[in-house]
Amino acid sequence: MKNLYCYLEKIGELGIGAVLLLIAILFFILGFTAMVPVVGILIAVPIIALSIRFFRAPLSKTCSL
Repeated sequence: MKNLYCYLEKIGELGIGAVLLLIAILFFILGFTAMVPVVGILIAVPIIALSIRFFRAPLSKTCSL
């Protein structure tokens, strides 16, 4: 059961990180095409940082042992 929980935890973190990265790329592209470029980039940069945080998130104490 522990292995399944740890696997699902890591898959969840990777999924959230991937979705945030896609949203950031979308804002970055929209920043250069439709919106004011500065606004799109200012929105995309924090989302990219948040997605990197999810990609590098450590496992819980239960899974790290």
